[in-house]
Amino acid sequence: MAAPSAASVGATGMLVADFLLSMRAQNIANSGVNGAKAIAAAVVDNPYITLRAPGSPTEGGNELPTGLQAGLGARVAATTRIMTDGVPQQTDGTYDLAIIGKGYFQVQTEDGVAYTRDGHFSLDADRQIVDLEGRVLQPGLTVPQNALSVNISSSGEVSAQISGQVDPAVIGTIELASFPNPAGLEAIGGNLYIETSPSGGPVTGAPNQDGFGELMQGYLESSNISMPIEMMGLLQAQRLYEASATAVKAGNRTDEIDAQLAA
Repeated sequence: MAAPSAASVGATGMLVADFLLSMRAQNIANSGVNGAKAIAAAVVDNPYITLRAPGSPTEGGNELPTGLQAGLGARVAATTRIMTDGVPQQTDGTYDLAIIGKGYFQVQTEDGVAYTRDGHFSLDADRQIVDLEGRVLQPGLTVPQNALSVNISSSGEVSAQISGQVDPAVIGTIELASFPNPAGLEAIGGNLYIETSPSGGPVTGAPNQDGFGELMQGYLESSNISMPIEMMGLLQAQRLYEASATAVKAGNRTDEIDAQLAA
């Protein structure tokens, strides 16, 4: 069995580099998105061709100590999201919420409940707390028409100062969801995730309790994407692409020479 050509091996490097360039561009584009998480890729080597197995006999009757293998390049095996917190940014918005620690907000979509770290909420015409697309925060609650102010505690308790009343009235509680494997959530766009078999089912609970993060009213979580890291990764991917392309050109030239010699 012959070793693979440099051109075919180099082509896999170009494919990997192209994917990494796209991934870095995606991260950079999402660096200003509330609660966005950086995507990382796992690159692995392809299976090898064994030309001579370790321990094969030599002509002198000895055994090869290492054998002879030829590689078939590399590939992207998986992507994952880095789930560290972004930095809370103050907005002073009454319904803007940042999660410090573990958990996701729950919003109702046409296809069921979806999950997000983007806490940019407001009120709709029915005075329900909704996200930017009008999806109702779950469990749903309605702010009274005569509420003068609303306070959301770090543990998710929502209270309103009602006109004509001395003490604030508790009108509901915001719950968070967590997953056994949050890296297994599927991103569907719009800052939303849905559960999958690898993520496991959601566990819900009150913020600031049972391992859930706390809420900060009047803040939004920024993305955890580091622009210097992404720019460095972008340059590395570009160099990988250029080097792999050079290997492909060299391999093609070698193949042409081999074909001429064989003619």
